[in-house]
This record gives sequence, C-alpha cells and structure tokens, in this order.
Amino acid sequence: MAVVRPGWTEGRVPPQDLEAESSVLGAVLLDPAAITRILDFLQAEDFYRENHGQIYRAALTLFREGEPIDNITVAAELDKMGVLERVGGRAQLALLQESVPTAGNAEYYARIVKDKAYKRRLIAVGGQVTQLGYEDGLDAEEAVNTAQSHVYAISDDRVGGGLEHIYTLLKPAMDRIDAQMASGGGVIGVPSGFHDLDRLTNGFKESDLIVIAGRPAMGKTSFVLNVALHAAVQQKQPIAIFSLEMSKEQLVERMLSEQAQIDAQRMHRGLLSDNEYERLAGAMGPLGDAPIFIDDVPSLDDLTLRLKSRQAKSREGVQMIIVDYLQLMTGRTRGDDSNRVQEVSAISRSLKSIARELKVPVLAISQLSRAPEARPDKRPILSDLRESGSIEQDSDIVMFLYRDEYYNREKSEKPGIAEVIVAKHRNGPTGMVELFFRRELTRFENISHRQLDPASGRP
Repeated sequence: MAVVRPGWTEGRVPPQDLEAESSVLGAVLLDPAAITRILDFLQAEDFYRENHGQIYRAALTLFREGEPIDNITVAAELDKMGVLERVGGRAQLALLQESVPTAGNAEYYARIVKDKAYKRRLIAVGGQVTQLGYEDGLDAEEAVNTAQSHVYAISDDRVGGGLEHIYTLLKPAMDRIDAQMASGGGVIGVPSGFHDLDRLTNGFKESDLIVIAGRPAMGKTSFVLNVALHAAVQQKQPIAIFSLEMSKEQLVERMLSEQAQIDAQRMHRGLLSDNEYERLAGAMGPLGDAPIFIDDVPSLDDLTLRLKSRQAKSREGVQMIIVDYLQLMTGRTRGDDSNRVQEVSAISRSLKSIARELKVPVLAISQLSRAPEARPDKRPILSDLRESGSIEQDSDIVMFLYRDEYYNREKSEKPGIAEVIVAKHRNGPTGMVELFFRRELTRFENISHRQLDPASGRP
C-alpha cells in the first residue's frame, strides 16, 4: 500500500521506485552491516510503500538496540509493532531477502529511494506554496519567505522531521573534532585576522551570531570591514555585507584606504602624493578579485534580510554575513506587540535563525545605551546592549570595542590601543585582547606585529 500525501498532481503517479525500495530492504536482511551505510540519510518516511517503511523502521529499531537483524528478529519486531501481517508476514520478508543477490549496492538503492522521496516532498510543497498565493491575509513578501522556508526544509531533510537519534549525530561530531586535531589547534571558523582574538574564539564558526558592540567612534564598522577584508582578500572566502548606515561608495572608499594604507582624509580631499596614488591603484587588484558583495539598502526588515541572505548563499556561496547595524533594521511585529524592544528582540532572533539556516557566521554591529558614559570605568558590560536583552541571549559571541584614548585624550594609559572585550562566548572562554587602532587609516592591527614608540608610548 502506498502512502497517500496531500499535494499530488491529480491523475499522476507520484515519483517512486518500488524495486529500489525492495532492494534496500533485501540488502539489509541479507547483510545487517548494510544499514550502517544508509541510516544517516535514509528514514522510514522516505519509502513510498508504507509496508516498506514499517520494515525499515523495525530494522532501525533493532540496530539501535544492539540486536541482530535477520528475518526472524525483524518479524518479531514487526509483530511487537502490531503490523507483521499488514506488511505481508514472514513470507514477505523472505521474498525481500531473496530479491537481491548481494548487499553491496545497498547505498546505491537507498539513494534512489531518497531521490524519489525528495521529489514527492517537492510536489507536496508545491501544493502548499500554491495555497499561500491564495491567502488574502498574507503579504507577498511573507508568502515568498514561507515558500522558501519550505523548499529549504526539503534540502535540509527536515520535512516531517524533528527528533534525531544521537547515533546519526556522533559521526559528524567526530568529523569536526578530527578537523580540529588536523589543524594542530588552528582556527576552524572564519578567521578575523587578529591572532590573539582568533586564539580566543577559534574563528567565527558556522551557525554563530556574533555581535560587535560599542559606543560611537569606537571603530565598530572599521573593525568588521577589517575582518571582511582579511576573510575575502587573504582567505578568498565570500562575504556579504548589508550596510544600512553607509553607502556602497563609502564602504568601498574605506576598504581602499585600509587596503592601500592611505590616510582616509587625505584621500577624500584629493591630496594624495604620487606614491600614495600608486598604492591606491595597486589596491584595486586585490580588492577587485575579492569575493565581497555589498547591499546598501537603507531600510531593511528581518524577512527581506533572510531572502537576500538566502540568495547570497545560493548564488555566491557566501561564508559570512555582516549587518551594519542591527538597530537600523525593522521588524515585522504587529498590533500590541509593536514596541521597539520586542521589535529588536525579533530582529536578533531572526539573525540567529539566518545563521543556523544557512550555516554561516553572522556578524551584527550593535549600538550600546548611554550607561557607560555615566560610569567612571566606561568599558561596556552586557547590560549596556541597547533596546533588548535578547541580543545577549541570542548571541553566541558578544564583543565590545573600547578605546581609552577616546575618553582620556591627554592622559590615556593606552594611547593607540583598542580593547576587544569578549564578554560572552557560548562555547569558549571570555577575555580581552588588545589591538592597535590607526585612526587615520581606520585600521586595526595585531599588536604583536608592531612596537610602541618608547618615547611617546604610541604605536
């Protein structure tokens, strides 16, 4: 008996391959080890014929309980499930086992079954998407976002999913640990380019939301642009930048100044020397080859960001998304819930959701409240995050930028030094690292690569 699901095109047989389904089951009954090659991607729901799905489910149960898999044990498990006679009894199990000469092709057969299941789910989603188009209470943008979510769920094999047995999660976990071991303790995520910071965070990892916060003039945008340039120019990792505060032209000029190491003000005023102009022209090549993609739409809501991020991931293969800055975004809250705190909470949840869905780190710049200005020690703390405590909750890493010389120009103990305070690190240590900040270049640099002037104490 075939499983009947909504959304099939009337009068057409849904995609299926009953012979491949029988061959998968026969291979498992013939050689129980075959199940280890397919259980990480093939689920019982992937079988078109319900009886086949029940038999596969029984075999999976036996495997996970450490029991042997053969005609007798599978029949006993099916009987315990109350479906033995419904699937055809012991005779059907014997027939399945005899239908394949070898278990060596089990994975090949299973891939066919999975492919047909994907196509059936796509047909079902097509029906759901069609229904979205007829819903009067749903605006077009929300409908497109929902439709994309359905399609992404198919590719992630999440349709009808939910709980996942730990067995299927152990191998990927070991693969990640092996990759870390192979790196010799190096950076696994997208590197920031700042050695001490990368040692503390191990890079910006996929699915993480990283918030970069600070009071005005601390260099937040400069910091994330430095990170973007290192990732894209040095590591050739595609980066998407969504800038709500600065135009594309302004961002590119900043990156040119940083890449060529030219005073930004001299560049803006057209006062470059011949040598500086040559350096500027020389920076064009590396920047032009870098996979950096910029969107400077001044008004961006969380749903539009999700749509644009999906496009950037699918079309350009972006490995990191940068948002400058969080509080300039708008949410989609309605009615009594439409206050700013709840709106920002919805935005931060959406940013974390985008990171998880696309499996990329999302770096979001955030403003701080004025609270640090009223304290003797003006270094930010987590409670200073502006407009929403959920920013702290949703973030995997929260970093504050602090420059003492901004507040103590004449008597600063750390002239030219910026502190990067890692105040929250969900999967690692917190701490503080120091960087040089070259204000004329809007550029942060590793402190270990330069020396302080003994006379002035400045870089």
